[in-house]
Amino acid sequence: VGEAELRVNVYERFWLVGFGGAGAAAATFGDLHDGDWHPAGGMGFRYLIARGFGLLVGVDVATSEDDSAIYLTVGNAWTR
Repeated sequence: VGEAELRVNVYERFWLVGFGGAGAAAATFGDLHDGDWHPAGGMGFRYLIARGFGLLVGVDVATSEDDSAIYLTVGNAWTR
């Protein structure tokens, strides 16, 4: 699995987000090099709802080879 996220502050409390990644699965660790990699990615926005806590809320639209989804987000895993 590999993934990346880019977040750009566009105005005071508003950010744009772009993300992408890919992953593979196999029966054993040694078989991973022969596995099929499956990419996914998307974009969204964030709003800083509570400065003191660094709390962000937002919406993401993501897509993969077979499906797409809309996510509502609260908080993030990368920073406080």
